[in-house]
Amino acid sequence: STLEAGIGCHLVFPASLNAATNYTAPRNNSAGALLVDTFTIELWVKPEATRAPCAEASSGIYIYAGQQRFAVWPTWYNTSFGAGISVGTNGISVFQHSDGQLFAPIVVNVSLYGWTHIAVAYDNRVATLYINGVKARVGLPPQLNLPILPGVLLGDRSAASLTPYGPFVGSIDEYRLWSVARAATDIAANYRSTVSVPAPNLVAYFPMDECSGSYVFDGVSGNAMVLGFPPLRDAPEFARGSALTAATVNGGLNVTRALMTPSVSLPTRYIGTKVIHVNDTNWADALAVSMYQYHSVKVSVQV
Repeated sequence: STLEAGIGCHLVFPASLNAATNYTAPRNNSAGALLVDTFTIELWVKPEATRAPCAEASSGIYIYAGQQRFAVWPTWYNTSFGAGISVGTNGISVFQHSDGQLFAPIVVNVSLYGWTHIAVAYDNRVATLYINGVKARVGLPPQLNLPILPGVLLGDRSAASLTPYGPFVGSIDEYRLWSVARAATDIAANYRSTVSVPAPNLVAYFPMDECSGSYVFDGVSGNAMVLGFPPLRDAPEFARGSALTAATVNGGLNVTRALMTPSVSLPTRYIGTKVIHVNDTNWADALAVSMYQYHSVKVSVQV
């Protein structure tokens, strides 16, 4: 089914939140091999604060880490690297973290507004960054010959040891972890689609569509990610894929969304069609949909 982040529920990390997430991640693929050096992390993010740009590096310690915005925390390991992703409104940095090492093999400084899809594919220890399905940059290989494992804590800033590195501010949706380096064509083909579980090489999948409670669940294993904070979620008045009715189209003219004003005008002929996207910024969409914009709010409907 067609997916646009932010229509279903999703996790929100405001600047004032002392947020914690805790997840026992799968470290093996379906064949039982350790998930290391080759994997892909995907997620949708909506950043609401800048992160500090830094120089790309293949080793060393980035001393201004407190200014980062780790949507995916680069877990510290003594004898291996943890891979993480810092995302701000001014760009994306992919980090690797181990004992005495914290550096960014990929740094892309670009303005990010609204929801953005990010994929980081590691192929034999070399990372490639994709933004909205398009290859953005290939990273530097690390100088130290340590294995690289994927980070799985999302927006975490709870422990004193984590806080100085920089908390993520914004929203996160649709976290996916694959046991292969996904090809550019695969990422581009389905980053706007939900995943039917089980799927080949998919080892963790959090749609983030739980709209209440203190957990979000992995659709692959059924394991829960514990939310150590009040579950702040942006829940719109209609869900992804829901049909427009007279109740959701006021007088046949307006679609309303919780926490967002003004409303968006739609012609009456779209009553009964499906909403596939709601966003609060401009973006270019290659899908065959009709879009109507009013001020900063945009709704796409399936036609």
